[in-house]
Amino acid sequence: LNENTQRERQTLSSISSLPHLLGTVHRESERERMPFISQIQRQTDYSLFPSSCPIVIDNGASYFRIGWAGESDPRVIFRNIVQRPRHKSTGETVSVVGDHDPALLKYFDCTRSGPRSAFDNNVVYQFEIMEYILDFGFDRLG
Repeated sequence: LNENTQRERQTLSSISSLPHLLGTVHRESERERMPFISQIQRQTDYSLFPSSCPIVIDNGASYFRIGWAGESDPRVIFRNIVQRPRHKSTGETVSVVGDHDPALLKYFDCTRSGPRSAFDNNVVYQFEIMEYILDFGFDRLG
């Protein structure tokens, strides 16, 4: 095999072991854990905050912001959308939340899944999508 093909296979087989790209979300068929695809790093310094420190969430129609009370800026900001493509080799559905690495989308069939928002006229109607967004936000916050 040529070097590019070997590299693609290695990347494809190890995609679940990329700690900086993974969070958790539910599979469509079974309620098991599956990876998020994201460029947002998981925060690790949450232990510096007291347990009584509130979490602040701004669930806007365009962007989702989450952080700790008392800080001037939110810790995590991402587009408030979800895309649900299927993995090309396994056929499993993966949730792509907010901003993602476009290079990884070559491993997914995106022909039948466009970006979807949980909102319709600024009212949440898609509660499953909202659950994915909240799961992702809390996962990235730490």
